[in-house]
Amino acid sequence: MSQRRDVIYGNGVLAGSGRPSLEISADDLYAAIQAEFDGRSAEEKSRADSLAQAGLRTHLGPPPRFEADDLTQVRWGVIWPPEPLTAEEEAHRAALAPLLAHRKAQMRGRKPLEFHYQKGWAYDEFLWETGQVETGEMRPESVPYYLCIVGPPSRIPWEFQQYLDGEYAVGRLWFDDPADCQSYVEHLIQHEEADEAPPLAREALLFGTRHENDPATQSSSSNLVQPLFDWLTEERAKYKFKPSLLLGDDAKGGAYKAKMLERLTGGARRKRPALLFTAGHGMEYEKVSGEQAATQGALISQEWPGLGTPPQPEHYLSGDDLPGDIELEGMVAVSFACFSAGTPLRDDWVYPSSWQRSQQIAEAPFVARLPQKMLARGLMAFVGHVSRAWEFSFLNAGGDPQIETFRAILGELLSGERAGHATDYLNDRWQRQTVQLEKWLSDKKRQREQDAVIALWQARNDGRGYVVLGDPAAKMRVDLLH
Repeated sequence: MSQRRDVIYGNGVLAGSGRPSLEISADDLYAAIQAEFDGRSAEEKSRADSLAQAGLRTHLGPPPRFEADDLTQVRWGVIWPPEPLTAEEEAHRAALAPLLAHRKAQMRGRKPLEFHYQKGWAYDEFLWETGQVETGEMRPESVPYYLCIVGPPSRIPWEFQQYLDGEYAVGRLWFDDPADCQSYVEHLIQHEEADEAPPLAREALLFGTRHENDPATQSSSSNLVQPLFDWLTEERAKYKFKPSLLLGDDAKGGAYKAKMLERLTGGARRKRPALLFTAGHGMEYEKVSGEQAATQGALISQEWPGLGTPPQPEHYLSGDDLPGDIELEGMVAVSFACFSAGTPLRDDWVYPSSWQRSQQIAEAPFVARLPQKMLARGLMAFVGHVSRAWEFSFLNAGGDPQIETFRAILGELLSGERAGHATDYLNDRWQRQTVQLEKWLSDKKRQREQDAVIALWQARNDGRGYVVLGDPAAKMRVDLLH
């Protein structure tokens, strides 16, 4: 029987202390949720109304008359930062030129639409100002369904991407080194034009840590990773993918850094898995630090001794750990961990009290280093988290597993759907949860159901926190895998 949870944990570990990145009592969190709701600005209320309108969709993705996989119908476009572009942005633009030509050919000569974000734009303002498209409406000839943001989150905010992704298939390309962008584009085009199977196994690898006296990883391993593995085993005939598991401290197949690198490099004469799913802690810094850009969001592995021990380099997988000759072409990764995709400027989801503003947690918002390096080595797309990840993305209000969202994402990816479209179920779900949360918090009777409100709030925030890094139109070539 499920029990009420008195303390809520985030899936992150503080680099300096090894303590959980967040421990907050259910009572305090509920009070903060209510204070946040009551203190919303007019702009925030308007955004909620827009989401409510978008949430009225009766279908996922583009309108039924369009096929989401057909770029000639749903189109593909790019969103650049405000003009003038910086030198780094111009370098990314040059690196992306072959991809624009490639997409133009795939759209039978139709030139990809290019837009420039304007500072301060909300997603609905972008839709109207660039294409005269209203929220809840979709006209791919004016604003394409697949939209690739090319720019740092300091110039095109994470929040803009997250809300736009609620209706469209949105991804982001941004690298600390523009040469990595060029490498990604080369790998992507080569993969899409290939006639032969890449050196990948038709395999889905699930990687989940489980540490002693650590409620967060004990929950994610037992209530997310293991159930997903069991589901993939049951559905093996449907997807024709072999599930494999690196879980906890299992002697033969534990979630160790060395094991992960062995599988990613295709060691022991094994092909690399086409799909990678990870669940566990992400590295987090308590204060603004120069090390943040390199290791925040790095994946804590089973080598870490556990809570109270500051993670050392041998305890986590960061971008610097990837061998220079590693090839990940054709793979797709999904990661449940705090900051696995990137970090916002401010701690944007949790307010410790009704009077305290969210704290600045980075010098500037940034894309995590690990997915940058994986994409540069040929990973097609990385689905990860901006800000903290919450266990109520896979638990209901009673603390029982509910993994439908993750099953939907993995099922779509294994079926060969494009990455940006594969996450549409997740985006539709958090929008509907936003509408439901608005109703609950406005209803004085419903406010008494504290556990349900907390679970819904966390599930909504967790779903909203996921983003796609990479071209949203990228996908696994399941047609070539054996």
